[in-house]
Amino acid sequence: MQKGLFLSGQKCCLRSWEAGDEEALAKLANNEKVWKNLLDEFPHPYTIDHAKSWISMCQDGPIRFANVAICLYDDSEKSKLIPIGGIGVHPSGQSINKKRVKQVGYWIGESYWGRGIVTEALQLITNYAFSQECADAINDGVQIVRLEAAIFAYNVPSGRVLEKAGYHLEAVQKAAYVKLGQVQDAHLYVKIRDGI
Repeated sequence: MQKGLFLSGQKCCLRSWEAGDEEALAKLANNEKVWKNLLDEFPHPYTIDHAKSWISMCQDGPIRFANVAICLYDDSEKSKLIPIGGIGVHPSGQSINKKRVKQVGYWIGESYWGRGIVTEALQLITNYAFSQECADAINDGVQIVRLEAAIFAYNVPSGRVLEKAGYHLEAVQKAAYVKLGQVQDAHLYVKIRDGI
């Protein structure tokens, strides 16, 4: 198995999902308030079987470096990392240049909202995504030049997270998604790699 990704910040770190994370993942992800801000590909209710399937899929290959856990250090055992959410870089569904343009997505357990953790996690994954290391790990050596994040227009806190992480609102996408049985607008936030 490949080593995986590890990025460390002041508030959190990012690491590849590991066997043993299933219980924590299922507990955090099985939350309607989390789910209502994510695309319907994210299941609800979120079961232990969903967690096992996701972590198994993330064990090898490029996805191991592209979809990772947001973790905190365990207060009782500093060497142990506790997953509290997820973040990843994916092909952008809107772009014909899928190697240079990627989409970033993230979520965090409700009990960790409002602490600045996701902002730092987003900054970490953004810096990584624009690096040659990432290009080599997930993108056949091609550097990403543009990251996009589409959020539901009603998810104002996520817009603030993106702005704090250096993204800017580029567009309002009218009637872009259906969520909660209703057509929803989306806000498209973008960050361009420095030097472009």
